[in-house]
Amino acid sequence: MEVHAEEYVDLCISRADANSDGKIDLDEFVHLLVLHLPDARIAADAEFVTNPQECLRRWSQERAQRLAKRVLKATLDRMGMQRLAICTSVTLGAGMVEAMLLVNWSHPAAFLFLLRYATEQLLPSVVWLTQDPALVANAMGYSATEILLQIDDPVEKASRLLAAGQCHAVRSVAAGFGLLGQLFRFAQITTTTRKQFDERVEKGEEPPLSSGPEERVIRLCGDFSFATYTTASRKGKYHVLPVLDPSSMRMLAEKITFGFRYPLFLGVKTKLWGQPEQKIFCLEVDGTERTEILLFGRARKIGIAQASNAFRAISAVVIQSLSKQGVDISSIRLLRVYLGDSHELAVTGPRTYFRRPVSNLLLRDQLSGDTAHVVDQVSAVKVQKSMGQPLPRLIHYPSTAETVNAAYALARLDKNSCDPKQTLILCERDWGAQQVRELNAGFQVLSAAEIIDDLLREVRQWARHGFSGREIQSELDRRDAVTLKLLRSAMHASASSVQK
Repeated sequence: MEVHAEEYVDLCISRADANSDGKIDLDEFVHLLVLHLPDARIAADAEFVTNPQECLRRWSQERAQRLAKRVLKATLDRMGMQRLAICTSVTLGAGMVEAMLLVNWSHPAAFLFLLRYATEQLLPSVVWLTQDPALVANAMGYSATEILLQIDDPVEKASRLLAAGQCHAVRSVAAGFGLLGQLFRFAQITTTTRKQFDERVEKGEEPPLSSGPEERVIRLCGDFSFATYTTASRKGKYHVLPVLDPSSMRMLAEKITFGFRYPLFLGVKTKLWGQPEQKIFCLEVDGTERTEILLFGRARKIGIAQASNAFRAISAVVIQSLSKQGVDISSIRLLRVYLGDSHELAVTGPRTYFRRPVSNLLLRDQLSGDTAHVVDQVSAVKVQKSMGQPLPRLIHYPSTAETVNAAYALARLDKNSCDPKQTLILCERDWGAQQVRELNAGFQVLSAAEIIDDLLREVRQWARHGFSGREIQSELDRRDAVTLKLLRSAMHASASSVQK
């Protein structure tokens, strides 16, 4: 790299004059000048050849060209062109009919006059004006008395002039409203296009300008970059192309784009760096049943085997359809989610399926390590009296209606018999949970439907963030390890009691 910096040469001379006696050690001077790299602060001005005015001129020109192309593309769409063609055709047609009423058809240039007259009336019709037929004839090099029809009969003359006036009104309406409407539409499209362009520049979604300086440096700024703030305050802002998150570095984005005028950075969040753009084909199977929230380890109508068959059949059809549409199959990530019972055992092949009982979600952070007996309302009251203090309760019945009725009954009891803050109402359907919440009795309310929907949405979000199926399954297992252990203990205790 050739450096043109007089300060650096002066520095080498001063360092070669070690004794400060004016005598320079020539070998030391050559060593400093040739072998040592120049100090970055001294060579900063020579790093890039920058012409700020030329850069801004090129950026402005490319920006204007990009906006003009988008405005023209939006204006010259199919509907816009059809409206413009209809208005123009009506205006020209009315002008030709008007010329037919005025021209002398025995003249050899009558048809040429017809076309010339209709064309000359196109723009004046926008503002309800008309060109004099005699003036058009003279412009064509003909005498008005020869090419225009001369009528002596006042009745016929008046009739033709009235008809010509009607044609004038028709072409003026068509041109005035139609063409002016297109002009207003063009102005609206221009404003909207520029607004959308500015918004994309602000978010970093607009492709950066390719013109300007000949040398560019791409810099990944991470979550924050003090160095890039300094670069943006110097001439380096004309050469650096930052990759940053505008939501966390808005001031830098505004500075580097000259007030969000020019697209000169890429808005990419740090967690998305290095992740290829990939479409996700998500298939979800809800294997839970109506009355199984606290029942698990049993046979079900929709099990893993049925879900696996459905996964293969549906994915084969969809992938084949996408392939016919020209979609790159390698860019599609297949996500197959099975929501059911973790205690159900089945061989599913090499693919990973997410299995999670609803009871895991409902019991997490709600039950301690001790197990409890399932009792009815009367037995619960007896236990309550024998203990002498309110006990934590989990209220759940086979149907949602029964659970809601029990909640209404508990709401009428005094707090000594039932403490709402220590009572969990578990409803299978959303409407039941909503009715219990409307009681405002202070119960803790859970809806299985809400939890299932939240769980499926959570899995989809993890997939969008690039986590693999194995990573998602590991996170679910880690999160519910304690609950799964509690469920296994309960099942083992239940099996032991049955054997006895």
